[in-house]
Amino acid sequence: SDVCSSDLVGRLSDPAMMQGLAFEPLYSEEIVFAVRQGHPLQHRSSVTLHDIAAYTVLFPIQGSIIRPDVERLMLGQGLTALPDTIETVSPSFGRRYTRMSDAVWITSRGVVLDDLEVRQLALLSVSIDRPTGAVGITTCFDTLPRAALTRLRETLPRLAAELP
Repeated sequence: SDVCSSDLVGRLSDPAMMQGLAFEPLYSEEIVFAVRQGHPLQHRSSVTLHDIAAYTVLFPIQGSIIRPDVERLMLGQGLTALPDTIETVSPSFGRRYTRMSDAVWITSRGVVLDDLEVRQLALLSVSIDRPTGAVGITTCFDTLPRAALTRLRETLPRLAAELP
């Protein structure tokens, strides 16, 4: 199908995938380590990736936008693999599985933002510099703006500015 048949709101993709596309950044979003309320690591002031390796980890699938960033984080801490992973980019699966287990979910902050606000999930204080990724609007270079896209371009920056 034609990649330019619609406009997308999401993370900036791999540059090789962006040929013929324009990207308008809205905000940066960090990678987080989410757990259920009451998780054994939740109240530690500093958690390492080696601590996380003792648990099942929900890990971004191969080919996902954040996967290379997560792999670089691991390599920077001397980890080439985690012993118990489930690969997923499904928010509904990640949310449900994390709430019902001691799993650690590595995902983008925006995916779990609502869960954090209602205290169904919590973030671990992982002692590493977490990468951020640009989130924005991807459109085709040669596409004329449509009314819906114009409204989207007007509304999204205001909503992004309200993010915590």
